[in-house]
Amino acid sequence: MLRKIVYLDRDNTIKLRLTSDGAAVDLSSITKMELLVGDTTISSVSSPDAFDWSDHGADTDADDRQLVLALGDESIAAGSYDAALIVYDGDNPDGIVWGWIKLVFRE
Repeated sequence: MLRKIVYLDRDNTIKLRLTSDGAAVDLSSITKMELLVGDTTISSVSSPDAFDWSDHGADTDADDRQLVLALGDESIAAGSYDAALIVYDGDNPDGIVWGWIKLVFRE
């Protein structure tokens, strides 16, 4: 499982490349993302600054197609969490569990 550190109250970001069969996916059709962190859901709808996948569509070089997470301002207690990334698009309105990330929130 991928492990990333989130520094609370800081502007650090986490960059993730979402892949399918080893190739970076076109992120332009994504309508919403969620991170399920413990009992907390961080949503791109209610926390739009926490997720950035803009300008990462099919016309973007595959190496540059990344999801950028900015989680330092989220209300999560310091600690280690297994977080599920849920991705939504027009074909998957109930979302797809894309994968799990170990997030360590530090003060």
